[in-house]
Amino acid sequence: MGQIVVGIDGSQDSENALRWAVNEARRYGDTLVILHAVHTPVVAVPFSSTVMLPPTAELEAYGNDLLKAAVTQIEDVLPRPDIRTELVVQPPVLALLAAAEKSRMIVVGHRGLGSLGAAFLGSVSMRLAARSACPTVVVRADHDVDGSGPVLVGVDGSEHSDAAVRFALSEAQRRSTAVRLLHAYRARPGSSPMEDVDTPADMPAGRRAPDREAAEHHVDAILRRHLDAIPEGLRVTADVTPLDPAEALIADSSGAALTVVGSRGRGALRGLLLGSVSQRVLHAAHSPTVVVHDGSADPDDDA
Repeated sequence: MGQIVVGIDGSQDSENALRWAVNEARRYGDTLVILHAVHTPVVAVPFSSTVMLPPTAELEAYGNDLLKAAVTQIEDVLPRPDIRTELVVQPPVLALLAAAEKSRMIVVGHRGLGSLGAAFLGSVSMRLAARSACPTVVVRADHDVDGSGPVLVGVDGSEHSDAAVRFALSEAQRRSTAVRLLHAYRARPGSSPMEDVDTPADMPAGRRAPDREAAEHHVDAILRRHLDAIPEGLRVTADVTPLDPAEALIADSSGAALTVVGSRGRGALRGLLLGSVSQRVLHAAHSPTVVVHDGSADPDDDA
């Protein structure tokens, strides 16, 4: 048994993140850790280093009340022994990154209450996704946390993409749903992307656009690398598109139960913690979104 950590702050996004995390803890038989970070402003001492103010009694009371309300909301669907709460006096990103070291995954809302409401800022999800030691799940208030569609995963052949595929396969098996791989390729200059979009999938190989044919061979190679990891009976499909990768994933995420991306793809600059495609998908996907790093904990490994 491992643990899944969900960060909450009282916002609608974090409330939906809690619902998603409850469902996930039930699938894995994990302990659900509900974490709230009490963070007070940094005060600059004249002619000295910055210091952190201790949390006020009101902030601590709010945090404890929030955690109690969260437990009350979910204890009918998750056994009380499988729920743990943590009130942490630390900036939220640092608190969640520390929790990620010993967790199967971290779940947060897309945006929090903001500085006026304390705790989680909108940038927390992005910074966490860039640096977390385990997969990071980002949920918005309007996401369907009970979706039954396929698990959509963006692939490009990079190590981070391969890690995303492994995560997607495990998730799909537990959800009894399919996996859909989506690969975006760059059409040659002078060619029309729409010509490739309109190409029937069953068109003979010799008559398909060369760029599309090369992309399909690339996806086939990716699939072959993961054949041993595909559970028996799990349906896996793959599609290619000449469209912008982020736009294609965002558009197709509307029918997905979950959208999975690697933290960086082949096009990311060396040293960049979170690629531009991952950032855009994280902000605009129509389903809960998971960012996976190469080397992140395998979801089937107990943390």
